[in-house]
Amino acid sequence: MGAGSAATEKYHLRVEGETAAGDDVLLEVKEVRDLTWISCIRVEPGPGRIVVGRSRVAHQPFRHAGAENVAGSDFRVHSWPLNDVEPRIQDLRSPEESNEVACGVGVLLGRGHSKGGPARDAERLRRQRVQGLPSERVRRVGVEFSGETIRAWERFPAATRP
Repeated sequence: MGAGSAATEKYHLRVEGETAAGDDVLLEVKEVRDLTWISCIRVEPGPGRIVVGRSRVAHQPFRHAGAENVAGSDFRVHSWPLNDVEPRIQDLRSPEESNEVACGVGVLLGRGHSKGGPARDAERLRRQRVQGLPSERVRRVGVEFSGETIRAWERFPAATRP
């Protein structure tokens, strides 16, 4: 679970499959926070943005995906991806590994943003983004950001203890 999700309402439901052969489905139902108050983020209100975003950046969209408003709170639901692994800060052994994770995230986000428009423009947009990146500055900022992220994660447990 990410730091932003620590205080988010979340449920896991196991739904029995049609057979006894291990075909049960694990569903995650998670509150979707309203981010419209953050001025630097352009986001549509409501839970649908998670389903749309995942369909843009993932190799495959969520299965059993949906969104619902319950008692004034927005929730999204999907089956738990069997291959979904979130790296933990303590698993990263060097700034280089942290940079690899950041690079992977950048690739996913770049592909996802390109999917937001007409398909014929996607490859052109990707080329423009790559050509406009000053690689040394990206590396330097990546290392700085990694350090800030590690320091934030180190502060997080103390800040969330009751």
